[in-house]
Amino acid sequence: MAESISRRNLLALAAPVAMLALPAPSRAADGIGALIEANDPVFAAIERHRKAAADYDEIVREHGRLEEAIPVALRKSSQWAGNLTIVETDDPRWIACLQRMNESDYDEPGCRLINEDQPTTMAGVMALLAYYKEAVLRDAEIFPDFLADEDVGPQERPFAFWLLVTVHDRLAALA
Repeated sequence: MAESISRRNLLALAAPVAMLALPAPSRAADGIGALIEANDPVFAAIERHRKAAADYDEIVREHGRLEEAIPVALRKSSQWAGNLTIVETDDPRWIACLQRMNESDYDEPGCRLINEDQPTTMAGVMALLAYYKEAVLRDAEIFPDFLADEDVGPQERPFAFWLLVTVHDRLAALA
């Protein structure tokens, strides 16, 4: 049996496993690692989500600064769960911040991580899990809260459940 495995096939099988042992910057600089990252959509999806979450965090920080700087009487407008209520007499900075908050969407890139841009390689599965672990350890609330899938049923489940479903399905496909 060992004679039927070509050197090329052996290297193709060994490269992804060896790459998992390397830190992420080494993999990205490595030609094979860069090739895998270029062909696995989850790496770009993680970066899109990371940027969207950072952009939203900046809006939230600005919101906090404005709460301290603007009197309550000039910040009656509100934004909650995609519902924006504007009070025309509010401070224009407050209104602009709430509008940016309402237009910002890091849920969509989060959903793409487990839907359209699922990992296609073992390195991608590991990167997705590492990204999620990093966020949870930082106590970052950067993923959608609850999601539903009509194929599974109407009940909404936490993002972590759908992440596990995605990882399970990807590992099954890679096995």
